[in-house]
Parts: sequence; C-alpha cells; structure tokens
Amino acid sequence: MRDIVIGSITGYDFEAIKPWVNSLERSGFTGMKAMLCYNIKQPVIDELAKRNFTIFAFEQNADGVIFTKPFNIVVERFYHMWLFLKDTKQKYNLRYLIAPDVRDVLFQENPSAWLEKNIGDKKIIAPSESIAYEHETWGQQNLLQSYGGDIYSAHCKHTITNAGTIAGEIDTMLDLFLTVYLASKGGASVNPDQAALNIILNTKTYRDITYFAPANAGWACQAGVTADPKIITAYRPHLTEAEPVFDGQVVRTQSGEAFTLVHQYDRVPAWRDALLKKYS
Repeated sequence: MRDIVIGSITGYDFEAIKPWVNSLERSGFTGMKAMLCYNIKQPVIDELAKRNFTIFAFEQNADGVIFTKPFNIVVERFYHMWLFLKDTKQKYNLRYLIAPDVRDVLFQENPSAWLEKNIGDKKIIAPSESIAYEHETWGQQNLLQSYGGDIYSAHCKHTITNAGTIAGEIDTMLDLFLTVYLASKGGASVNPDQAALNIILNTKTYRDITYFAPANAGWACQAGVTADPKIITAYRPHLTEAEPVFDGQVVRTQSGEAFTLVHQYDRVPAWRDALLKKYS
C-alpha cells in the first residue's frame, strides 16, 4: 500500500506552489502526489504532471482547468477530495492520506515515515496549535461567528486543531472530510472549516480514534501562533508548549527534532527568506 499527499489550489501560478512541490520531492516521500485544481492555467498543470502529480479537476480547456461555480475552496476541498477518492482509493491502493495547505506549508521530512512511527492505533492526526480557543483571537472569532455562543462556550477551553496540516488513515479521513463539509455548510462565517473540524474531532466518536499531536511530537509547526513576531509576545503566556526553534535551515522542536511539516512559515520573515531560498 502507498500513501497520498493531496493539495488544493485555485488561481496560483507555479511560482506560488513551487516551495511546496520542491520540499515534498526532497522529503523522501515515495507515495502518490495529487493536486485538486480549480482555475489553474495549463502551464501549471503541465509542470505538475511532469513532476508525477495526479490532477483532480472538473473541466479542462485549452487554457487549463476551470471551475466556474461560486465556491469557497477551504470548504469545497473537503467534499471534492471525498468525491474524487471515495471510489478510487482501492485502485490507488492507498493507506494514509496527508492533506496540507499548499501556499504556506513546507515538508522538511517524509510524512509517511512520521505516520508509520507515531500514529499507532489511531486513525487521525490532529495537529495542535499549542493554544486554546479562548486565548487565540482569530480562532475565537471564527468559532463564535461560525456556530455561536453556546458552541463556543463548550469548546473554548480546547486546544485548537489546525485544519491545514491534518492526516490519517484513508477511509476514516474521507469520512471525516465529508462530515467537515456538511458541518461547514451550517457555519455562518466565511471560513468555517477549522471550527467544524474542531467540533467534530471533540465528539467522542472521533476523539477516541484521534491522536491530538502536540507540537513537540514533531508532526507540524504552526508558526502563525507560535512564532509570528507580530503576535508572539501577546500569545506567549498562553502557549501550552515550548516555541519552535529555527537553526537557519531547519525548523525544530525544543528537543531538536525537525518538524515534518512547517505551516505559516511566511509569517516569520527570517524563516521565510531562508526557507524560500532553500526550497525555491
């Protein structure tokens, strides 16, 4: 069996996604690489195909792939990943599904190796943002606007799970994606996907099969909370874990382990400049 890394993009040229693609290639990952594409020009499709990506898209013409219906990529991606993979997962002989954001995520290590070592008997990896909802401004407002005060009160003490770096066993992940999509349709905010994911994973059915991976486990660094120089002073007293460390080339946990994924690296200027130079 093999694993799949799948991203979702709309309107990007290849330069915008090159660091993601290059870092995945260099990570040692040997599974299936796929991209869910909306409104992407043909040169981007050609370059991804040259790099052995499978392209999932709805329509194609001479200019590239098109998707003209009104949509919100952060919500629709969950439905479309379920739609494309539910009947083909056996054909592709898939084991683990890794579904990170594209624009602001880098692979420093092979995600398959981390999952093999750490997932154990769980089915889902839910990466921690190292802060509770009640202390993180964007997450707090997102949850409140999406689902209201009663739901917020029930979840405000929970550590936030980041929706842009999740992974897990293929069948369970596809069920989760469909559930997140359906729950997001009931959310009132522009981007209800992360709020929906957190609510769902904290139900007993999903909680029992989820590894809520702390930052120090080395799966994913969420720099937007733990390293952004614009906000870290305010958030530092509320962090539930030690901050990440950057040695000039690699983002590491406090214990020195390289994070497999680095998310929101572009919010830390020193990291951004060094990592873009490395992976572009």
